[in-house]
Formats: sequence, structure tokens, C-alpha cells
Amino acid sequence: MSHQVRTAKRFVRGRRFLIAAAITMVAIGVGVSAGNSFLARAATATTDTCGYPVSGGTASRDTLAVVEPSTLPAFRPAAGGSIAPGSTMQAYFTDEHALTLGTASVTVGGVTTTYSPTPFVVTDSATHTGHSSSVNEGATIAQGGKDAQGRPLGPQLYITDITSPNASNPATPTSTADPNGDWQFTGTDGTAPNDVFGTWKNATVVNGVPADPADPTANTVLGPGADPLPILNNNGTTFRSLGFLTEARWTVDSNLKIGSYQLAAGHVYRLQFQVHDGDHGLDSGEACTTITVPNVTTVATGGTLQTDGTATISDTATVTGLSAPLPSGVNKVTFKVYGPDPTKGSDPTDDCTAGNFVGTHDVSLNSTTPSGSYPTSFTVTNAGDYHFTADLIVGGATVASSVCGAANETATVTSPKTNLTTDAGGPYQPTNSLTDVATLSGGTINAGGTITFKLFADNGSGGCGTQIGTSQVVSVNHGAANPGQQYQATVTDAAIHPGASGNATFHWTADYSGDPNNDPSQSICGAANENPVVLWPHISITKNPKNQTIEAAGNVELTPAPGTTPGKATWTLHVTNDGNTDLINVVVTDPNAPNCAQSVGNLAKGASVDVLPAQCLIAGLTGTSYHNQANVSGQAGNVTVTSSDTADVTIINPHIQVTKTPATQSVALGGIAHFTITVKNDGDVPLSAVVVTDVQVPACARTASQTAVLIANQDGGSFDPGDMFTYTCDSDPVQAPFTNAVGACGKDALNGTVCDNDGSTGTPGSDCTTAGGNSADQCAGVGIDSIASSQDFKPKDTATISVNGPHGALNGQVDFKLYKGACVASNRIYQDLNVPVNGSGQASTASADYLSTLLANAGLSTNTGGTYNWLLTYHGDTNGNAGLTSVCGTENFVVTNG
Repeated sequence: MSHQVRTAKRFVRGRRFLIAAAITMVAIGVGVSAGNSFLARAATATTDTCGYPVSGGTASRDTLAVVEPSTLPAFRPAAGGSIAPGSTMQAYFTDEHALTLGTASVTVGGVTTTYSPTPFVVTDSATHTGHSSSVNEGATIAQGGKDAQGRPLGPQLYITDITSPNASNPATPTSTADPNGDWQFTGTDGTAPNDVFGTWKNATVVNGVPADPADPTANTVLGPGADPLPILNNNGTTFRSLGFLTEARWTVDSNLKIGSYQLAAGHVYRLQFQVHDGDHGLDSGEACTTITVPNVTTVATGGTLQTDGTATISDTATVTGLSAPLPSGVNKVTFKVYGPDPTKGSDPTDDCTAGNFVGTHDVSLNSTTPSGSYPTSFTVTNAGDYHFTADLIVGGATVASSVCGAANETATVTSPKTNLTTDAGGPYQPTNSLTDVATLSGGTINAGGTITFKLFADNGSGGCGTQIGTSQVVSVNHGAANPGQQYQATVTDAAIHPGASGNATFHWTADYSGDPNNDPSQSICGAANENPVVLWPHISITKNPKNQTIEAAGNVELTPAPGTTPGKATWTLHVTNDGNTDLINVVVTDPNAPNCAQSVGNLAKGASVDVLPAQCLIAGLTGTSYHNQANVSGQAGNVTVTSSDTADVTIINPHIQVTKTPATQSVALGGIAHFTITVKNDGDVPLSAVVVTDVQVPACARTASQTAVLIANQDGGSFDPGDMFTYTCDSDPVQAPFTNAVGACGKDALNGTVCDNDGSTGTPGSDCTTAGGNSADQCAGVGIDSIASSQDFKPKDTATISVNGPHGALNGQVDFKLYKGACVASNRIYQDLNVPVNGSGQASTASADYLSTLLANAGLSTNTGGTYNWLLTYHGDTNGNAGLTSVCGTENFVVTNG
């Protein structure tokens, strides 16, 4: 330290006084802020910097007796300064008696004064009030003596904690100085100082109990640990002499201690310096200053995990009590963060451990304005509580810290809110399986956990009833490549089906479990899009007409009504999709009427289709009745719906039978034939408009009106199955034999006409001799009674061949052929071939059979009456005689029967 001292002296009452002193001190390398500059004492003052009166005579402890006011000309630090490890508190005092406390000599104005080695000793029991001839001035003063007011002789430092608590926030005390906060406290305001520590103080001030300031016996050397503050200088000696100026130095160690007194970070202290002239107790100096110990307070801020899975947490350290210039070495705030807290605050022992250490950030102090805010931030990837610590390091030493768990030092990272959007789709075709799709959003891209899907039947009021199947648990596997990932689950169960007569509604719920970094979320019962409907399919078919009557097929005696076909039934099939869903593969079948079958294909909800009579028919029906069923089927989802409808056909078999008796009769020529006509309904339906015809016996014919009378008289008015009527009729005079048929026709219920003609295509009642004529019971033959004869003989023929000329005798053969009628092969009844001629030129037939036999053998009528022709051929003559053939008709005979 350099210094410059200029002094002027004068002698007053045999004593030398330092009239004025102009002192300039320059600090090198020891201050930590501008507040640590030196303060020069004024030469004269009515009060000192501690606020105590200054007097020139004897005074109590709260009044300073000053004869030479320049005794304490300067001290440091200045008021409002700050201290840190390595800082010093220094007092500088003067004494014209060269009180150097260890300095052998001092030179002033070119005059060197050498001090006697004999010490000047003031003991605890001695009171030094003036000069003594037995001691040499300038001797070393032993520390521990007291002045007249009971204050120790020698440089003293008293430290008083004047930090007032902050009731609203105990962690940040306020700094309000207590004007009575020193060892000289007199208790004028009834409040003891917070703490007083120093070389010496009034013991009874401790714990707030003031002592009697007039009682010197109460004075003792006390303090925490009862050890006085050591006075050191930078050379390790007690004092350092600067000529008439002497320095006393107290040093703050690396732990913020002055001696054994521990300074608290952020607290405000009053430093009280006292020095005394070595020759008597009235030359005293006193000064006070207020200093602040640097402190760091912190406020941590949390956040919410973002989509990328990270969150930013921050901590802001507020440094106070620190001013420029900063000491050499490291000056920074070191932040450390731990988390997330494994037990979420329930166990503080695991808050800040190596196991959950996140990282360290160092933030350098601002060299110009070191007090202020220092923010930092960390990026974390997990939700939970994070704990910050902050160390204020000044000059390489830690002067203040916020410990793990300190107030405001917990940053909470919250999980992001997630959103579960679900869509169960639908409505569905009938199925036994339903699927729900959930989209998880709002969380981090690396979200985990599970989604639990549950399917419920409707409880009848739109809510969830019985759970169907088992819960489906799906793992969530979000990643950077698939944010907003969809997850799905399927429940397959027989209980999933349409209702008995309508749609069936089901309900899904989906619950996302969340994970340590993502909040859970859910879609509740009845949530939008979570109520799939399984549609109700239905199909119907009607077959019309339900009942119809047709005539049986195969009735050859029936002439159907115009536009009808016997044995043919037709229907219209009407198919309707009357369910709540479209149908596919709609097929109509009719096992008993295959023509009605049809593949409809797809049939939309509410749509209809008809199978018309042109297609839906059956032909060739016989019998008396026919029961028919049409079926339809269609498919919706996994359900096949069917329907059927029946129809009945009444098959009628109309038939009529007419007989004519007797079958045969004879009358004399010109006589009358008598007949009985019987008409019967031998079918299965009533007949009307019955008509009887007889071609050759018109008297046997009856009109519909005539038969109606007969029917009414005999069968009660209707011609029902099994009914019959009978009447007789006569022929006209018979002139020749005849055979004829009677016919009968009637109308059935369909206006078809049925006639008894036994399959004949002829007119009913036509001649029984026509091909396919009427049955015997319809026919009656009438002959004329007379005598008749018939010739039947064995025909014989002889041929005579005559030769005129030179040829030799006849030696050929004759072929004989007999014909009834024309000489054609179909009429030939006899032949005798290759009959040789005899010597007379004659040849004769062998005896033939009877003529009737010959006719029968030839397949001709055995009626022997008629013309017969012989045809002869001579052939095979080897003597040169010519062959001969007769001409048909040149030889014949006629047979007449009567």
C-alpha cells in the first residue's frame, strides 16, 4: 500500500496535537466493490459515524471522549460496501507519541525518534489517564487494557448483525440498520441488537438483556466462542507501521469468517472500529460502516413437455451485495439440477443424488455490475419435480448457495394433456366382430403406456350395459415417425348381432393409461363416434295369387277356355328388402315351381323386385291340388335372411260320360229304333250348359236348356260330380242299317268345355265307324230284320294252250293268280305257280281253300260277294313256243249274295 502523509504540529499545553491531516489511501488488490474504498475521518465532528456524541472529556461508553479527533482518520470498507472471502477491514490511526506498537523509530520532518525497548504496559486493572514518569512514551501497548470508560485499549472491531427478518419471506431478510446495534447499546429503544461479536463487548447484551452501562464490572471479553477477533496485517504481524499512521487489519477467510465469527450470506452488518491513543484514554477514534455479505437467491420455473418429448426448465439466480471490481479468480454462479424427484417430495433424501443428476451450468458474473439476475435453463425429457442448486463463487470461493430443496428451487415439469379421439365406424352389416380405432394426440412423440378398449351392449337407455368379450389392451408406441398414431382393437363375440326386430347399438370406451411423461385420457361411454350400430336385415316375399283354380293337364276331352292352358299355374312373386341394410346375393327359389327361381343379386334397403307370371309358372299339373312355397334369401354381413310364402292351386278334372243303349237292335225295314240316353258327371267339378248331340238320331239330341230341366228334375238343379240324368228317344223310320254315337258336352267352372268323345278329334256323336271313334257305350247299332244267303266255295281254274306252227310240243308252265277286283298285288287272294302243261296243252290249279278263307288270308273283307279276276301266264317253253299272259278281266266270275 502506498500512502502520502503531510502533517503540521503545534504544541498546546505541553502536548503535541495533530492539527490536520490530509490522507489519501489507495487500495490494491483487496477490495471487492466500490463500497470498499476508504473513508477519511473529518478532523472535527460533533458525532462520529456511529452516531455517538463526541466530547473532549470523560464520557460514558456511548459518548466518545476525543482530544485529538484525528486518532482514526480512515477506515474501510465504506458504507454500503460488500465483502467476500479475502476481503479486509482496515482501520488507520495516528499518535504524536508514535504509538507504533512494535515500531522501533519513526522519522518526522527529518527528525528520527528512537523508542526505548522498555514497554509501556497497561494491565486489566490499571487505568491509564495520563502520563507516568515511570514509563516511556512510545512503548508497545499490551492488548487488554482499558480506558477510563472501560473500553479496551488498542484497535478494536465490533460486528453487529443488523439484518431484520422478513416476515413474509424468511429466506430473504431485509437490511434495516439498528441504530443501537453495537456493543455500546444502552437499550434506549428497548430492543437489543440481533447479534454483537467483537474483541470485547458487554456480556449482558447477549440474548437481548441490556446491561448497566455504568457498571464497569459487567465488562468482559465475550462473544460466540468467547474468542476475540484476531488483528492481522498482510505481513502476518499484529500492526503495520506507516510512520505516524498505523494500520490494523481484519481478514475475511474463505469460509466467510472473521476469526471465529461466521458471516451469513445476504446479511447486513454494522462494523464498529475503535482505536486509542497509547498515552492516555482521551485520545480515541471511533467509526462505523454498514456492509452487506454477498448472497444468491433463486427462483426456478418449470414447464410442460412438448410434442418432441422435451421441456425447458429454468432457474434465475439473483446476486445481491456484490459490487465491482470483482476479485481475481473465478467469479460465477454454478447451477446444478437434479431430477425428476423419485418420490415426488415425500422423501427429501433422494432429491439431489448422483442417480438423478441432470447437469451443471456455469454463468459468469458481470464484471461491471455483478449484482443482478443470472438466468439459465436446462432441457429435460421427463415429467416430474426438478431441484436446482446455485452456488455464488467469488474469487474462486463459494460465498453463498441455495441448497437442494430450497424454497423456490423446485421446477415442476408437467405432463402434456393428451386427447383420445375414437371412431368405431358403422353402421355395420350384421357381424360378430366390431373394431374401434383410437387416435392419440396431444402427447409427446415418444408416448408409451396402453389403451384399454371395452365394448358394451346398450343398456336400453343409450348407456353401457354388459361388457361384451374381454378388454383389449393395446400398447402405445408413439414415435417421431408416427405422431397422432392410430390404435385399434377388435372384439369378436357371438353377442354382437342385430336386434330381434331392429338395429342393435353397442358402445365402446377407450382409456389411455398415460405414462410418466403423458397425462391419461379417455373416451367415455356414449362418446361421439363410439356407438356403432349393427344393422337389422330383413327380407319378405309374397306369392300371389294365394289360391287359384286350373284344369288338369292331359284331359283330351277338354277344350279349355280361350287364353288358358290346362295344367298351367302362374304367380307373381314380390320381394322386398324391408330391413335396415342393403342385401347382396338375393336369390328366389321355388322347389315345386323351378321356373320361378331367380337370382336377384343386390337389393338396396327399401327396394323391391317382382318375378312376373311370364316367368313364374308351372305347367303340366295333374291331380286335384297343388301346394307351393316360394323362398327368398339374402345376405347382409355374416347374416343370411330368408322369407317364404305359400300358394295353393286347385286342379279340376272336368269329365262327362254319356251312354246310349241298347248297344244293338234290329227293326223291320221302316221300323222305329228306341234308345235310352244316360249322362253322368264323372269329373270332380260341377258342370253347366250340358248339351247332348246325336247326328243320325236327332231326336236324341238335347239343348242346354233341355238338359237343365232334366238336371233340375232329377238332381236338384245343379250337375255336380256324380250326378246323372236319363231320358229316352226314338229314331226316324229305319230304311237301312246304321250305327251311330251320342255325344255330351258341358262347361266347367273355368268355362272350359268337356265332351265325352273318348279322345276322338271328331265331333261328339259322329259316326262310330270313323277312326278313333266313340266308345262302345256311346254307340248303338240298328239293323233291319231279313233273310240273307252267302256263297263260299273253293275256286279252280284250267288253262288250255293251243299251238299253231312248226314248233315242237308244248313243254312250259302256267302261273295262276286270283284277284278280288282289280289285278293289283293288294287284291291278290290266291296263286298257283309253275304248273306244267300236259300233252294236250292243259294245266289246272290245285284245289284251293274256301273263298272266305282266301279273303281272310289276304287281309281282305271276308264278304265273298264281288268280282274275281284270274290272271294266267305261260312261260318256260324250250321247244320254241312263245310265252303268253292273259289280260285281267278276260276271265272272271261274279259272286252275288242275297
